[in-house]
Amino acid sequence: MTRWCHSIHRVPAFLPAVALTLSFGLIGLAQEKDGGKDDRIALVEGAIKSTVDSQKEGLARVVGEILTTTKAPEDKRPALEAAAAKAVSGFEERTRQQMEKVYRKLQKEAGGSPPGAVQVYEEHWVVYREEKAGTQVPPEQTAWLEDLQRILSREEYALWDAEMAKRRKSVEEALEAYVQESADKNVVERRQQMERRVDDLVIETGFPKEKIDALKNAVAEVAEKSRQPSADIAREFGGIFARNAYLGMYPNVLEVFRAGSNRFPGMEKSLAEVSTVDMDDAVRNTLSAAEYATWEKAKNEAKNRLEKAIGDYLDRLVDARRLERKSDLERQVERLVGGLPVDEKRAKVLREGIDGVVEASLKAWREGQEKPVRTFVKSSGNSEEEILDYLEQGSVRFNQESESGESSAAAIEEAAFEKLLASQLTAEERKRWKSVESDRIQRRAKAMAMVAVSEVDRSVRLTPGQRGQLEPLLVTVLEEYLPFVEDQENFGYMLQNSEGLLVFLQGIPSEKVKEIIHPNQKKQWDQAGSRYSGWWQNMEAVRKAAGKH
Repeated sequence: MTRWCHSIHRVPAFLPAVALTLSFGLIGLAQEKDGGKDDRIALVEGAIKSTVDSQKEGLARVVGEILTTTKAPEDKRPALEAAAAKAVSGFEERTRQQMEKVYRKLQKEAGGSPPGAVQVYEEHWVVYREEKAGTQVPPEQTAWLEDLQRILSREEYALWDAEMAKRRKSVEEALEAYVQESADKNVVERRQQMERRVDDLVIETGFPKEKIDALKNAVAEVAEKSRQPSADIAREFGGIFARNAYLGMYPNVLEVFRAGSNRFPGMEKSLAEVSTVDMDDAVRNTLSAAEYATWEKAKNEAKNRLEKAIGDYLDRLVDARRLERKSDLERQVERLVGGLPVDEKRAKVLREGIDGVVEASLKAWREGQEKPVRTFVKSSGNSEEEILDYLEQGSVRFNQESESGESSAAAIEEAAFEKLLASQLTAEERKRWKSVESDRIQRRAKAMAMVAVSEVDRSVRLTPGQRGQLEPLLVTVLEEYLPFVEDQENFGYMLQNSEGLLVFLQGIPSEKVKEIIHPNQKKQWDQAGSRYSGWWQNMEAVRKAAGKH
């Protein structure tokens, strides 16, 4: 099972280092309404902030290295720091523009549904490739180097330029080693993948050992043909990474390349595409006509088995989704019925209408799950037996590429539920219900904020003034998140005790925390909130998938 899970949920191994370059961390995007105006893209400030801060830290280090390497006078530090700040500002602006472009493109393709974080993350690399980012120096880097020439004397700049040349050479050598290792790895993986296909099928063909060996030799030759295209792809993606990292970040770039096994967003898909030289030609040339007919029959039977397993697996996912969404909507209806109140006749219609609301969205949801399942089955290195086994167990969610399907399904469900409510409630009742719910949420948010701040106070030792500042900020976070958490059975544990409420500390903007929390309290504050950062990230992912951002 571990092998399967790792294959499905690939988290880039280079992610920590990538956070130091452009937008190579997962950047959250949200959609906002501004009165009656058109939707606008809102980049979540905290998400971009980590990459911007990393660039600031990197260039601050470089400023010190420049002064040390060139022996330039200390009075040039302010000018160098100003040039570094300008470069970071240019980097941030370029990143925002690219992210907005990516977001709108994906949103248009999804019919207006907001894209998921993984999609935005991977599509950003598509933009880099289209713009040939691996062969061009970003404009803010060019401006940075021009500023260095202006600030430093000719002799000082020559010393620094020599140091940069050494660093560039180190990066180029590491990149080339990475390219060769990546190509080797891809050839081995493709050969093993095709050998497994041979093993799966020859069981039913009854071919003799020498014929099986001949088939494996043939597919090995096919795999070898992918070596040069694989190297070209690795060089392109590695070039994008290196070009979009400031030279001051070169230790991190070297770390990524020397890790060898790292693959950048979208690279896996590109490698799979160049490696899909149809092995059927090699098989056909190895077998007689009768043997090839037997091979084709076994292949079709295997395909039918996989199709049935995929269908059964998706059916089970849909059944589980149906129960989950029905339970969530039933809770909403019961709160509404008791809160207005609603007479029994209309309450019955609302309760019975829940099934129709849920069913309306399940087709889109299933389609969102199906694509990554089929992508994996097509490119998996697992044997047919392993794939069938894991599909039968039904314990793996193929959700990495299904975020747009989740968002689309959520939008359909929300529209259907609104239609059901409109069929039984007057406009005045619906307005009154929203007011009742808003008042209830506000009361709960205030009470929970007081409890959460008291829990923080146990370890951070807050002053009365700090408590007074934190409580309204937590109320704002809770007012936004409580309606969603209450309607998600899976997140009920967050509200069960005072300690669980600490998860909502993650929603307070970091700049506000800096204004309130004294540096001497920072460690205790971080410990109080970080225990539940995993809960927060999980909730954020589910909210995004549900289109609630």
